[in-house]
Amino acid sequence: MVDKDMALTFSVRNNPGVYALLVGSGVSRGAEIPTGWEVIEDLIRKVAEADGEEPGPEPAEWYRDEYGDEPRYDDLLEQLAPSKEDRQALLKSYFEPTDEEREKGIKTPSQAHESIAWLVKHGYIQVIVTTNFDRLLEQALKEKGVTPTVIAKPSDAEGAAPLAHDEAVILKVNGDYKASTLKNTADELDSYDPEIERLIEQVLDEYGLIVAGWSGGWDSALRDLILSAENRRYSMYWASYSGLDEEAEELVEHRDGNVVSIDGADNFFYSLKERVQALEDAEPGAPLSREVARERTKRYLAREVRKIDLADLIREETEHLRERLLDPERFDLHVETDDESVEERLEKYEKEVETLAAVFSTCAYWGPEIPNTGEQRMAKSLQRIASAEPDVSPWYNLWEQLARYPTTLLMYALGVAAVEAENWDLLYDVLIGTDADPNSSNPKPLIMFAHPYFVGAELSSRESMSVLYNRVEEALRDPMRELIPDDQQYSQVFEELEMLSDMVVVDRFEAVRGREIRYPRSRYWELSLGEKIEAQGEDWAPLQAGFFGGDLDRVETVIERYQH
Repeated sequence: MVDKDMALTFSVRNNPGVYALLVGSGVSRGAEIPTGWEVIEDLIRKVAEADGEEPGPEPAEWYRDEYGDEPRYDDLLEQLAPSKEDRQALLKSYFEPTDEEREKGIKTPSQAHESIAWLVKHGYIQVIVTTNFDRLLEQALKEKGVTPTVIAKPSDAEGAAPLAHDEAVILKVNGDYKASTLKNTADELDSYDPEIERLIEQVLDEYGLIVAGWSGGWDSALRDLILSAENRRYSMYWASYSGLDEEAEELVEHRDGNVVSIDGADNFFYSLKERVQALEDAEPGAPLSREVARERTKRYLAREVRKIDLADLIREETEHLRERLLDPERFDLHVETDDESVEERLEKYEKEVETLAAVFSTCAYWGPEIPNTGEQRMAKSLQRIASAEPDVSPWYNLWEQLARYPTTLLMYALGVAAVEAENWDLLYDVLIGTDADPNSSNPKPLIMFAHPYFVGAELSSRESMSVLYNRVEEALRDPMRELIPDDQQYSQVFEELEMLSDMVVVDRFEAVRGREIRYPRSRYWELSLGEKIEAQGEDWAPLQAGFFGGDLDRVETVIERYQH
C-alpha cells in the first residue's frame, strides 16, 4: 500500500500549482523565530519592567489583572513605542537577525523555507497562506530568483491580480511585522477584513491544501473558513509532528484529508522536495502531462521575464508531439483500414495532442490580459505539426488526409479559447496569418489546410465534415473544462467558432483554389451568428480583427452562398 508521504509526492508532482501551502509558526521554529504569542508575552514583560513590576510566569494573567483588559498588540506597542518608527524597531528585534545571529543561522531562512522556495521556483507550489509575521519565505524565494506578491493587509488584497496570474503569492493572513496592525489575540483572530477573507475563500475553493506548522486551534476565523468551504476538489495533507488536537482533527475530517506524520518542518519539506525532484529527474526529456503543462503555461504567461520559458515549453512539447506523429510504430500510414479502423486512428491522435492543446488554449484564453501571449511560438508550433505529414502512396490517401487531424485539434483548441476570451486578433493571426507550409511556393492559410472539410475529404460518409466537427467538439471538451466549465456555454462557443471557420473557408476558397466551393450548409447556421452580424454590422468583432478583409460586403456574400 502506498504511504501518505508518497501519495503527497505524486499529488504535488503531477498537479503543479494545484496545492497551496498553509504554514504556521512551526515552520519558522527551526529559524528560532518566536511565535506571535511569545512576542506578546515578551512585550508584556517589557511593560511590567517599565512599571517596575514582575509579571511572573504568566505575563498575560498579570496584564489582565493590572489593566482589566486582554493584551493586544496595538495597546502594548503604543505603551512601549509611540511612533511608527519606534514600533518597527521594536518588532524588528524579534524577526530580523543581528550580525551575530546571522552568522549562527538564527532568524535566517531554514531548510524548510529553502525547500519551499525550490518547490515554488519549479512551479509545484504557487500560493502560500501563512499565519506568520516574519519575512523568511520572501527571503528564501528571492534567493531562488523569485519575487513573490505579498498580501499582508486589505489594501494589498484590493489591488491584487488574480492568483493564477502570479508566479508566487504569499498571503499573510495575520499581517506582517512591519505592518501597522497584527492579529494574534483571540478577538483579533475572530475575523478578517472582507478582502483578505475573499482571497482565503478562493484558495480554499480552488486549491488543495498542504498544512504544516499550524495547530488549527488558535486562528478561529481561519478555522471557520475552512469548515465553511464545501469544495473538496483536491485533497488536504496535514503534516503532524506530535498528533492532532481536536480542532485539527475536525478540519481534516471536513476536508477528507490525510495526516502525514513528520519529525519537524525542516525534514518534511526537504524530503518532499527531494522526492519530487527524484521523480522529475527520472523522466528526462519526457513530455509533460496535460495538467503540468497547463499550470506551467499559466505561470509563464503571468511574467514577461518568463517569455523564453514559455517559448521553450511550447517548442519542446511540439517536438515531442511531432516525433510521435511521425513514428510509424504509432501511426502506420501503409496499413489497410480493415487492420486499423478510422475510429481507432482518430482516438490515438486525440490522445496525443491533449498536452499541447492545453497549452494553446491557456495562452489563447489569457492572452488579452497579459503581455506574454506566446502567439509567435504557437504559430510556429502549428506549422511544425502541419508539416508532420508524411508522403504516402495514393492507395492510402485516407490516412494522409487524417494525418492533418492533430493540426485541426490544436487549431480548434486555440480557437475555442480565443472565442470565449474574445481574443479575435489572435484567432485571425492563427487561422489566416499562419501559413501551413512556409516553405511552399503556394502559401496556404492554416484554415485551408486543417479545416474538417479538407481533413475529412476521403471519409466515405457523406456527412464527413459533420462527423469530424462532432469529434473535435467532443475530444476538446475535457481539456477545455477548466476554462469553460459550463457545458452549454462550451457548445455555444464551439458553434460560433465552427460557423466562423466555415465562413472563412467559403470566403478564401476561390482565392486559394481558383473556383467557388460547393459547400454544405453549417449544421448551426440557423442559430445566432447571422443575427449577430446583422445587428453589429461593421462593428462585428471578427470583422474589426481583419476577417474577410474587414469588408462587410464580403461577409454578406458568404452568407448568401450559405443560404443557397
